[in-house]
Amino acid sequence: MSSAAQRHGVSFVAANNAVARVVELGLLVEITGRIQDRVFQCDEVVRILER
Repeated sequence: MSSAAQRHGVSFVAANNAVARVVELGLLVEITGRIQDRVFQCDEVVRILER
């Protein structure tokens, strides 16, 4: 989350909360299974790009 926070000029907590909310909405999924250095993807966008 620190890179997302830096990129968008917000705190780590704000970035983490925003991503958590988007995950709750089902728009993003975490794909690494890690606690740190997590990577998220939007499955619908991936499906479109794979067509």
